[in-house]
Amino acid sequence: MSAEGGNVLFVGTKRQAQETIAEEAGRAGMSYVNQRWLGGTLTNFATIKKSLARLRDLEEMASGERDVKVTKKEMAQIEKERTRLDKTLSGLKGDGLAPGGAVRRRPVLRDDRRSPRRTSSASR
Repeated sequence: MSAEGGNVLFVGTKRQAQETIAEEAGRAGMSYVNQRWLGGTLTNFATIKKSLARLRDLEEMASGERDVKVTKKEMAQIEKERTRLDKTLSGLKGDGLAPGGAVRRRPVLRDDRRSPRRTSSASR
């Protein structure tokens, strides 16, 4: 898929995988999701593109590129929205192309790190 010029989406939302996913996707020049999976990321990318456009607008407002008169309260709301969008969309804001496929990474835990299942006394 990548050889054909398609965009591959790297996905890893578990804490152990977040940093690795961001690094490897950046190295490959691809998009990634390492926080919260947004529904429709693969099937309804038009909605995601609108959110990316909103994020770019908010970043322009925050950096002062756009002359917009806002109160302190409005600026705080804008910054809160920008932070929320940046957290979930930071890995998708590169080229804005819809992903052609996804690579999912789940960390593997060693057996000695897993906690045993607990059985409740009601089920006995």
